[in-house]
Amino acid sequence: CTWTIVQNDFATIAIATSFSSTETGYIAGGSSNLQPLLLYTTDGGNTLDNHGMNDSSVGAMLSIRMASSTWGIAGGLGFIELPCGAYTNDGSTWFNVDDGFTLFCAFQGASVVDDSQTGVLIGSFADRRDWKGNGIQITTDGGKTWNQINGDTGSTPVRYGSFLSKNMGYVTSGIWPETEDISERNIDSVMRDFQLTRHLTMDTTKQTVRFVKRENSRAEDAIEGYVALLSAVTNEGNDWKLLLNQTNQGLYFNEISCTDSNNCWAVLEGIDGFGNDTAVIYHTSDGWASYDTQLTVPGGSLVCIDMQSPTLGWAGGALLQGDFQGDFQGIFYKTTDGANWTLDSELKNFYPMDISVTGK
Repeated sequence: CTWTIVQNDFATIAIATSFSSTETGYIAGGSSNLQPLLLYTTDGGNTLDNHGMNDSSVGAMLSIRMASSTWGIAGGLGFIELPCGAYTNDGSTWFNVDDGFTLFCAFQGASVVDDSQTGVLIGSFADRRDWKGNGIQITTDGGKTWNQINGDTGSTPVRYGSFLSKNMGYVTSGIWPETEDISERNIDSVMRDFQLTRHLTMDTTKQTVRFVKRENSRAEDAIEGYVALLSAVTNEGNDWKLLLNQTNQGLYFNEISCTDSNNCWAVLEGIDGFGNDTAVIYHTSDGWASYDTQLTVPGGSLVCIDMQSPTLGWAGGALLQGDFQGDFQGIFYKTTDGANWTLDSELKNFYPMDISVTGK
């Protein structure tokens, strides 16, 4: 696969993407002046038009998912006046998900169902109703109302999710030694610096993302402090069941992508028993009653994954250790049978946070 830079004219971070066809889709992020960026293209990214938000002139987006050309949602990194997210019913006009007061919110994950009604934002929040919120915001009426629900992960922050319907979905959670859990989270601190992953931190005031080089310990207890949790979420988000708990095993969850209630793929990253960076792809064919490891990337990071079908999918991240120039090198893996992953391409000084798969 050959990659081409199609746009670099925006003083912005492009942190999430979702395409409904090979040519049509959105790229979401934020600008240095805190202008909400919901960049729309109909020519594969060669031209981008910022649709922004209809009812807010400020905002910063962390995630976006389009179920069709008209129905979609976006998760925000918000504080005080910044929106926690947005939704569209016509594929063009975006509205705030909540007009109430929120001290802080970070919805790093978004999942949307192709029913024009169901959308789920995944992350943490602090407002008058819940100062230690950690779970989801869900709509089942096309964005008219949103229900805020805490999950079952305790103080481990929820991160991403994949929902098949309003009554069936999966949510990943995770933490690493250098970050704080929900009970210890300092709102003033995260309003300045929000840790997207162990290696990427977002400056919320400048709307920039910086790479953080971690020094990995080779001590026997180096894998402690990592938590990877996976939960099944049913009954319109009200019922949570913890299915997978890997505590102090050196890994935490990033994105998850499911094609049905049984078949899912998820990416994790952390360190191995020798103190080296590592990343893996987990797969289940029985709704996480069991799982297998389809890919291990020594010295690597995997953040994003998108399965277009049970056989076709892509995963992205970066090499952090190895024979390359710079601090990191972008990597993209592809599967055409849902089981075997091959390294498709590498990009110098590139660190993908999201990926959207369309076509064949």
